[in-house]
Amino acid sequence: GWGLAHYLAARRNSAEDRPTAQAQLARALELGLPHPSLRLEALRLQARLTFADGAFARAAAAYAALAARDDLGLTAGERSELRRWARRARFFGGRGRSLVDTAPPRLEDRAPAGE
Repeated sequence: GWGLAHYLAARRNSAEDRPTAQAQLARALELGLPHPSLRLEALRLQARLTFADGAFARAAAAYAALAARDDLGLTAGERSELRRWARRARFFGGRGRSLVDTAPPRLEDRAPAGE
């Protein structure tokens, strides 16, 4: 169905156009996805994009809510991973830091050894 088309477009756009990808994911979920594993991946991608945007409190809530769902066939490992991402988002949110602030310097910005 059309939900799947929106999901696939969102995956394609997620690396370069997060706002568009978020809108496409919302539309995919609204229209419905044909399998619980696709709903899980769409919701996980929404949370990941929210995290990447620096909206850490919203990302933490999304990951925690996803970990608590019983309708997606989550394994114990998947639940554990989602809870870890929720903790990670709370950690960043509690420090008021962006991912840019915590990234190592780009290789070209590092001084060569011996200078």
